[in-house]
Amino acid sequence: MVRSAGRSMPRWRWALKCAVTVVLFAVLLSRIDIGDCSDAIGNASTPWLVMAVVVNALALLTSVWKWDVLLRSVNIRAGRMDLVRIYTIGFFMNACLPGVVGGDVVRCHLAAPAGDSRLKIAATIVAERVIGTAAMLLLCLAAVSWYASQLATGPLLALTAVSTAALTAAVVLAMQRKWVVIGLRRWRYGMVRRAARIVWRVHRVCREFRTRTILAALGISFVFYVVCGLTLYCVSAGFHVSVTVAESTTAVVLVSMLTLIPISIGGLGLKQAGDVYVLGLFGVSPEQALGISLVHQMVNYAFVAAGGFLFVRGRRTGLWLVTSSTGRA
Repeated sequence: MVRSAGRSMPRWRWALKCAVTVVLFAVLLSRIDIGDCSDAIGNASTPWLVMAVVVNALALLTSVWKWDVLLRSVNIRAGRMDLVRIYTIGFFMNACLPGVVGGDVVRCHLAAPAGDSRLKIAATIVAERVIGTAAMLLLCLAAVSWYASQLATGPLLALTAVSTAALTAAVVLAMQRKWVVIGLRRWRYGMVRRAARIVWRVHRVCREFRTRTILAALGISFVFYVVCGLTLYCVSAGFHVSVTVAESTTAVVLVSMLTLIPISIGGLGLKQAGDVYVLGLFGVSPEQALGISLVHQMVNYAFVAAGGFLFVRGRRTGLWLVTSSTGRA
C-alpha cells in the first residue's frame, strides 16, 4: 500500500500542476483583449527578437562560465564546448521533466558517467543553484527598494527579505559540521539514511570551495540576471515598448522568484501572470505584457529545442570531460 501511494503521488502532483497552469492561463486570457495581444505579437520587430535570441545565448554562456569556475575550484577541467552541450541538454531536461532538478541530475550524469568525480560535480551543481538563488534574492531586495514608489508593495519587500534571510540561515547551518552530524544520527534507516550519507559527502566537497570562488560565482550570477534583463529589454523593444534595462532586470528577478513556487508546469502561467503584473507597474498594457512574456518564453524555448536536438542525437558529451582531480571526494 505504501508503494502504491508513493507511485501515485507524482501523478497527482503532475495533474495538479497541469490544472493550475490551465487555470492561470484561463484567468489571464479572460482579463485581456486577445485580439490586441495577437496584433502586438504580429507587429513585433523581427531584428529585435533576433537580438533577444543572441543575448539569451550570452546568458547561457554566462551560466556555463559560472559552472566552469566552480568545477575548476575542485580540480575538474573540461572543454567549454563540452560544458555548453551538457548545460543545454540539462536546460532541455529541466523544461521537460516534472521536477525542478531533473536537468541537474542529467548534467551530473553526463559530466561524470562514473567515478569519484561525480560527487564533486554534484557538489558544484548544488553550489551553483544556491549561489544563483542568493544572487536573485539580493537583486530582488535591491529592486524593490529602488522601485519602491512604482512597486509600492510592502509585502513583496518583506517576502524577499524573509526569503533572503532564510536562505542565508540554511546555508550557514548546512555548512556547520555538527548540524549535519546531528541529521545523520537522526536519519538511521532505509533510503533516508542513504540520502543523508550522500548529503554528508556532498557537504564535505562544498566546504572545499574557497571564499573567492564563491564570491566570483556570485558576481557571475549578477551578470547572468543583468543579461537576462537585456533579453527581456530586447523583446520589449521589439514590441515598441519603452522600458529601461533596469526595469527589465527588475521584472526578470521578481518573476524568477515567483516561479520558484512549484505549482505549475515549468513555471508556465506563473511567469506570464508575473510579467503582466510587474510590467504593468512600469506602464505596459496587459495585452503587450502578455505578448512580451509569451515571446520571451519562446526565446527561452529556442535553447530548450537545441538541448532536445543534442539529446536525441545521442552525443555522449560527458565522456569528453577530462578530470585532473586526485583522491576521493
